[in-house]
Amino acid sequence: MTTLGERIKLLREELGMSKTELAEIMGCDLEDIEEWECNRKVPHILQIKPLSVALETTTDYLLGVKERKNSII
Repeated sequence: MTTLGERIKLLREELGMSKTELAEIMGCDLEDIEEWECNRKVPHILQIKPLSVALETTTDYLLGVKERKNSII
């Protein structure tokens, strides 16, 4: 099972998105993205849905509830 930070990094990289681009989309600092990806911090609960939209996945996958990134089952 992967961590939230690992899933954020994996999805961001699959989309060819830089940390800076994700930070701009999320309206946060580059440092926040780095902290999330290194599992030193987690996004605020209100950031989870916008993060899943930015990373083109479901909140369930992002949070580790589902193993498939685009599954509704």
